[in-house]
Amino acid sequence: MESFYDILGVSIDADEQQIKLAYRAKAKQYHPDRNKGHQAEERFKQINEAYRVLSNKNLRSYYDAGFASLVQQYTQQPSPTPEHKGRYQPGDYSHLFAEERRKQKEADRFTPKKIVLFIAGYGLLAAVLLFFGGVMDSFTAQKHYEEASLIIKGGDYMKGYTLLKQALEKDEEHADANWLIGQVIMEKLHRPDRALVYFRRARAFADDDNDSLRYILGYAQAAEASSNFNEAVTAYQQYLDIGNTNDGEILSSMAKINVYELGKGSEAEVIYRKLIDMDSLSAEVYTGLGVALQQQAKYEDSYQYLIQAAALQQVYPINDYYLGMHMLRYEHDTLRACNYWFRAAQSGFKKAEDTISTYCQ
Repeated sequence: MESFYDILGVSIDADEQQIKLAYRAKAKQYHPDRNKGHQAEERFKQINEAYRVLSNKNLRSYYDAGFASLVQQYTQQPSPTPEHKGRYQPGDYSHLFAEERRKQKEADRFTPKKIVLFIAGYGLLAAVLLFFGGVMDSFTAQKHYEEASLIIKGGDYMKGYTLLKQALEKDEEHADANWLIGQVIMEKLHRPDRALVYFRRARAFADDDNDSLRYILGYAQAAEASSNFNEAVTAYQQYLDIGNTNDGEILSSMAKINVYELGKGSEAEVIYRKLIDMDSLSAEVYTGLGVALQQQAKYEDSYQYLIQAAALQQVYPINDYYLGMHMLRYEHDTLRACNYWFRAAQSGFKKAEDTISTYCQ
């Protein structure tokens, strides 16, 4: 059986304007004066009936609720003719209910005491709902996080990422979820700048220092990868302070940022000497210390460490580059400087190529 919506050719969520336009078009199509088809008149009646119901908000709501038969009875009831109007006048029995109305009115009246009790009750209900809502959100967030962890370990990073986003929609203060989504964004999406936001939240919502350490390390690494070098050094130092440790890799990262990115030779020198005291005797450490001393114009000491690095690793372009800078700035020997730079450039050190174009043409 056709519904009124089918008769007018509109969807069930059509608005008043769409219903009106559809009615006009259908009425024009099936009007008996225009359409001489043997079923046109019947169809025209159906169109009028459908429009009468759907254009009335109350009747439409009854119709949508499934009371189609009741609506049709209502719409088909004839309006009272003039001769019937006023024929039957019911008696006035209102005095019989006056006392009942007075009592009901008294009961409905808001007194200060009722208002206070209402507000208190409403506030208590709201607090209870918020509490249980928060508990359920935290539970759901933890469930999403645990599922995401397993999925990411299995290699499906995008599905894990989606679950982590759902976890944070339920509980944005879930530190582990913030940390893990930061890891995915940095390592798999290669967006350390975006990962910083999540690592920062993880640090803020950490429950204890043990959890905080890995959050801080993630933040420091993301800051370094996104060229926020001062933030990276601060975070690395915080990691060492909280962990009460002298982690060689962390110290090395701090030293390299200070010397190569921030040009803070004195800070880098302190760290490199600490690494040497820890028996970290590599070409990388000797070169870094040599560059740190060179930045402080301590050229003789710098040269000794650069030479030691060259002895440990013969093909080391960054070391060759700074040996060239020593020859230029301290020895004032451009020819020997260019030889070092040419050797560094042959190993793919871009900075050496730029320097050659300036001094070796």
